[in-house]
Amino acid sequence: MLGREGFRRLAYAEWGPSNAARTDVCLHGLSRSGRAFDTLASAMAEQGERAVPPALPERGCGEWLESLVHYTDCAYTRAMSALIARLDVEQVDWVGTSLGGHVGMMPAARAGEVTTVQIVGCGHAPALMNDAQVAVVQAFVS
Repeated sequence: MLGREGFRRLAYAEWGPSNAARTDVCLHGLSRSGRAFDTLASAMAEQGERAVPPALPERGCGEWLESLVHYTDCAYTRAMSALIARLDVEQVDWVGTSLGGHVGMMPAARAGEVTTVQIVGCGHAPALMNDAQVAVVQAFVS
């Protein structure tokens, strides 16, 4: 991805055939990584779809950005646009949780790049986390 400080490595996994008729980008929320979609991506691949769960900068194996002020909606959108270009497809479907859904809406607003955006788990995240994880999120948003 290209950011204010130059190029940075963006980590992502690919499940299913690269020539699949349907490609799904599965983007995680604020405190997760692309590995959050392993089960879903595996199921999509079994159905012949291509699933691509990336890790936003600083999560997973992706490189960190130079400054905290560079972590913006625009930076995430640039990263995902670079990924879509790298995938060499005309359009993608998007599955996102929380921040991942928010980021997906931005390229979806541009004609042709993203065909559908599904935001999952926004209201149900605490059911997927243990008490310590819920406490960290509550402290962060308070």
